[in-house]
Amino acid sequence: MIYFTADLHAFHKNIIEYDNLPFKDLKEYRESIITAWNSRITADDEVYILGDVAVGGTNGQIYEFLLRLNGKKYLIQGNHDHRTITKSAYLRDSFEWIKFHYTFDYNKIRFHLYHSPIESWWGMNQGSIHLHGHSHGKSTERKNRMDVGFKACNLNIYSIDEIIKKLKK
Repeated sequence: MIYFTADLHAFHKNIIEYDNLPFKDLKEYRESIITAWNSRITADDEVYILGDVAVGGTNGQIYEFLLRLNGKKYLIQGNHDHRTITKSAYLRDSFEWIKFHYTFDYNKIRFHLYHSPIESWWGMNQGSIHLHGHSHGKSTERKNRMDVGFKACNLNIYSIDEIIKKLKK
């Protein structure tokens, strides 16, 4: 199965306050990510992270965090990832690939993956879907566009089929 998430900010000292999260500290928050993730995702699943994995933390801490997450991980680079993940060979190796954007087809639906929301994308009026992060649930709703950030998805990670169902309502 294919899953999507974004904006984990796993070591960001201000993320609990910024996103108004119900956790006492970053350790509890990271553990909630790992629990939500691993309760759904197996070693064979694919997870597209649409940016901003860590924001803070040492390379070793980030590496240990990523090791605890099941599945094959793909990274759409976010505005914070260039400070850590893209500069470290062993952090880069935690991902199948790292790109700025990615487009693919699934069950005759084209998906456009970016870190930030965009207003117009190829095929948007023919049913293609744009998934993004960056806005932490604050982007304006648009037909066939969805913020898949961890906070925006109620501290959960959605599968591709759940996203299609949600957007096609």
